[in-house]
Amino acid sequence: MPAPRPLLKAWRAANRAWLVARGQPPVTAHFDHPFSGGFFDAALKLRGWVSSSRPVRSVAIIAPGMAENTHLVRREDVEEVMAGRYRHHTGFESVSPAMRLIGDGDRAEGHLAVVTDDGHRHEQPFELMTWRVQKLAKFHRFRPLLACPACQGKLVDAAAALRCPACAVDYPVTPNSVGFLTQAMERKYDIEATDNVSAWEYDPKIMEIVGQYPGGLFLDCGAGLRRKFLSNVINLEIVDYSSTDVLGVGEHLPFSADSFEGVVSVGVLEHVKDPFRCAREITRVLKPGGALFCAVPFIQPLHAYPHHYYNMTAQGLANLFPDLDIREQFVPPTLHPLKAVQWVVYEYARGLAQPQQRQFVNMRIQELIDLPLMPAPAADQPFVTALHPDKLNELASGTCLVAVKR
Repeated sequence: MPAPRPLLKAWRAANRAWLVARGQPPVTAHFDHPFSGGFFDAALKLRGWVSSSRPVRSVAIIAPGMAENTHLVRREDVEEVMAGRYRHHTGFESVSPAMRLIGDGDRAEGHLAVVTDDGHRHEQPFELMTWRVQKLAKFHRFRPLLACPACQGKLVDAAAALRCPACAVDYPVTPNSVGFLTQAMERKYDIEATDNVSAWEYDPKIMEIVGQYPGGLFLDCGAGLRRKFLSNVINLEIVDYSSTDVLGVGEHLPFSADSFEGVVSVGVLEHVKDPFRCAREITRVLKPGGALFCAVPFIQPLHAYPHHYYNMTAQGLANLFPDLDIREQFVPPTLHPLKAVQWVVYEYARGLAQPQQRQFVNMRIQELIDLPLMPAPAADQPFVTALHPDKLNELASGTCLVAVKR
C-alpha cells in the first residue's frame, strides 16, 4: 500500500535535509543521450537532466567546439526517481547535434554550466566518446581474458590480429570485433550467413545480476543486436552486428577459464548444434560464485537464426548445467503460455489460404478445444488438410525421422 501523500512529502523533505547534511552537492547533472540506450550517434542532439536544491534557470553546454544554452524540458521520470534527493528537476536538450561538439575527433570534453534562480553557477565536467572509442575501451578491458578457442592457449598480438602460437592461427581484429569464426568451425557447426536479426531488451533479472557486480565483466553468449551499450558486457555472436564484440561459437568460447562474474544466454541454446558442449563452455568461463541467466524456449514454433535445433523443458534446461547450483527457475512474462498460444495460432492462420483462413480465425476457442485430437485432428476439416507444408513443419507438435546406418 503506497504511503499517504503528505507522509511521503515529509519523508522526502527529511531525506533531502539528511543528504545535504552528509555533503550532497547542491546540483547534479547527467547526460542520458546519446551516451546510453545505444551507440553514440553524432547526428543526434545531446539530452540529459539536472536535479538541484534550487529551481534551474538555465543549462549550457560549454566545450571547445560548442557553447550554447539548451532548451529546458520537463522530465517526469527524473522527478519520480530523484524526488527523495532533490527538490527541483529539469531536463535539457541541445540546439545543435552532437557532431558540432565532437567535430572530426573521437572524444570531446567540456562541462555543463547550470545556473539556478538565485544566480549561482554550478559546473559539472563531462566526457563524450564516439562508438569507436567506446569499442576500443571495452576491447582493452576484455583483451586479457581472450584465449584460443581451439586449444585455450594464450594469444599474442600480431598485425591486425591475435595469434595462437600453438595452433599457428591468426584471429582478425577489426574496429568492431575480434573474429574467432574460422572456416573449420563454420563448417563443423553449420554457421551460415543470415539476414535474420535477433534483438531483444535485457530482462530486469539480468540487470539485477549485472548491478550486483558493478566492476565485473559479463559475457552475453549469443547476444544478437544490442540496442543498449554496456561497457562491462561482452557481446559474443556469429553475426558481426554493430554491437558485436567477439565473433565465435558457444561450443568453443574464446575465453580463459574463470573469466566472468556472470554469463547471459537468452534464446540461444535452441540454436546451437551442441547445447551440451555450449553449456559446459559457459560453466568453464564462469568464475566460482559467478551467476548464469539462461532462457530457452519450450513451446515455440520453429524460428531459425539461421538454424533451430532444440526446444526444452525446465528439467531439460537444468540438466544442461549439472555443475551449477541452480537457485531459481521461473517463467518470465515474456515467455507466458499465452505467447505460445498466440504465436502458434497466428502462424497457423498465415499458413492457410482463403477461405480456409477465414473459417479458422472465426472459430470459437471452444470449437477448437472440441476437435478430436487423438489419434489425429479431424482430417475432414479444410483448415486441417489445407495447411501449407512449410507451416506444418514450423508448427508441428512433433517430427519423425527414418534413417539408415552408413
